[in-house]
Amino acid sequence: MKNKTAFYTLLFSQILYGMFVFVWLVFLGLSVMMFDAPGSEKDPTTLTIFFAILIYPVGLLGGIISSWVCYAQQKYKLAYWLNCIPLLWLIPIVGFWSYALLS
Repeated sequence: MKNKTAFYTLLFSQILYGMFVFVWLVFLGLSVMMFDAPGSEKDPTTLTIFFAILIYPVGLLGGIISSWVCYAQQKYKLAYWLNCIPLLWLIPIVGFWSYALLS
């Protein structure tokens, strides 16, 4: 282990991101309801939101792989930043759920 702090930070945060795959599956299942309205399958905004939800695993794997590569190259600060890629999906999901629960 080159840097224990970086190692454990990356490990625990990526385990947490991996657990959010189950939450992502719920959102993916619910996101098909965006296409209920007539003509919504051709709406660019709806399609963009749907595909943004759909590619969470790609962002997750990209963040995991790139952060561990940077960790191996001893670029710890870059590894931390690349580890935050899945937060681009998680922060809006947590925000939407918080809004739904509190309203």
